[in-house]
Amino acid sequence: MGSQQSAKIVEVIHSPDKEKLKVIFMKFDKDGSGGLSLDEWKLFGKYLWLADVKGARDDVANEVREEFKRKAPNMAGMVGSMAATGVNLLNSDLQPKDVDQWVEDLFKRADKNSDGKLTFDEFAAFLEQENPALAEEHRAKLREAVASNMDAHGGTLAVTSKHGAVTKSVTVTAPGASSEVIRGKKPDQ
Repeated sequence: MGSQQSAKIVEVIHSPDKEKLKVIFMKFDKDGSGGLSLDEWKLFGKYLWLADVKGARDDVANEVREEFKRKAPNMAGMVGSMAATGVNLLNSDLQPKDVDQWVEDLFKRADKNSDGKLTFDEFAAFLEQENPALAEEHRAKLREAVASNMDAHGGTLAVTSKHGAVTKSVTVTAPGASSEVIRGKKPDQ
């Protein structure tokens, strides 16, 4: 599926509507059985990852970018961009390491009767009731990681992340940027 289709699916995950959920459910019910198997769910899992983990990262990066830009208006673009990069590095350490296992765990959580298939009702209930809380939980962890990092560095966001032989480092300061503001951010702010 193309990026436009991906964006539409992610949008429905963020704002579940029964009719749109039904269309998505049928799209991933490849064998037409009326239920999603684990393999069919895994195909859908890519979109959950985009909506939940990457979406949370993008939300928090934008919040932090705006806080740093507000406090350093003369260098807003560069400071905001560096702060967002720091969030991305922190997220890479926080996000689930094994995406396939994460997707399987969500399947088990959604499969309320443990029969190995998700009915439409189980699918819809998970996306409407449980998934928003899971996405917000990741946002909250990431906000706390940013705020704690700033507290540990006297208000400066200083992140070093090592993956294999590659080390990435970001240090950005905006006088007055507040870890408490970052902690207090809500998705709609």
